[in-house]
Amino acid sequence: PDPISWWAPFEAYAEGVVSFEPTKIIVPELVSVYIVIMAVSWSLNTVALKKLVKLQPSVVRYDDQYEIESLGKWNLILGGLGCHSMMQSFKVPMLMDEVKASHWWPLFNLAVSIVIFFFSPRVIVQNVPRFLFAGTVIKLALDLIIEWLIESRHRVAQQEWYILIASAVAIGLNVSMGILFGLFLTLVHFAMEYSGVTGAIRSGTLATMHSSIERNQQEIDLLRTFGHRVRITWLSGYLFFGSVTGAVDEARTYLEDEEVRLIVLDFSRVPAMDASGVYAILDLMEEMHQHHSSCELVLCGLVRRLNLALTNAAKQMEISEERQEKAFYHSLDKALRFAEETIFAQLVEEGAAAPRSTS
Repeated sequence: PDPISWWAPFEAYAEGVVSFEPTKIIVPELVSVYIVIMAVSWSLNTVALKKLVKLQPSVVRYDDQYEIESLGKWNLILGGLGCHSMMQSFKVPMLMDEVKASHWWPLFNLAVSIVIFFFSPRVIVQNVPRFLFAGTVIKLALDLIIEWLIESRHRVAQQEWYILIASAVAIGLNVSMGILFGLFLTLVHFAMEYSGVTGAIRSGTLATMHSSIERNQQEIDLLRTFGHRVRITWLSGYLFFGSVTGAVDEARTYLEDEEVRLIVLDFSRVPAMDASGVYAILDLMEEMHQHHSSCELVLCGLVRRLNLALTNAAKQMEISEERQEKAFYHSLDKALRFAEETIFAQLVEEGAAAPRSTS
């Protein structure tokens, strides 16, 4: 094509905005599919960034749930107005440590914007080989297949993996119907499996809840006096990200009390927990280890598959086996024994109690 002025594409864009008629131009099926794909795609990228890249030391935690909700709302608004989706959240890389974007990221975005403004998007796209776009699409597709159909087999429950397989096959046959079919299966699974979700059902302290070990009167008095340093929360039902968030938020309120030294979560009534819930618990453990080192998180009453899921996820997050042994207990009674011994040892160090006999 003949060379054009750099401002021509912007004039065409402005003219299109002025004469835009949503009811005549937008194809609902195309827009809905496009918006869903873009919102889901970058939501997955947002979660992946949190898991793979460390936060800057000054950032306590990153609220990925808020980012995903904001991203979804903006995609609905922007997609409905002109089929333009938002795939980037600049807040995410600016919070990450390994990106090193605190100083250079705004300048980089400014430079890219200036280049696009003077050379126009059309000229830039025309000079990029087509195989780069094709390769990018193929790479993204392969990553999604490997991540969600192969590697996820060891992270999610068997029924959830079957739903992923069925949804992938349906999407391969028809994108629009496949997405709707996957949503339908997910809702059915949600109704069947999550109907018993109750989350945190009870809370207490070591002052009123003791282990089965027989203690002398002096030790009982110490536990009644200093038992508030150990907070206990009982959980129940099938846990997923939404219900685990409530338990995690409750645990964070305990951290506001500087005297709290242990937080015990009892999973005796929890039959299973999905991958997002597993990582939410371990994220809390890492947050406490890095920013509240005086307080430890203890998990007890774990069924076999839940204990296996937490152990595998802890290995991926590089949590040492020593920390796992101190944090994971088969029953609440064993966790309470550990809590009592921890409190007694701390009281001896503080001079609030005499050294105990080992006989």
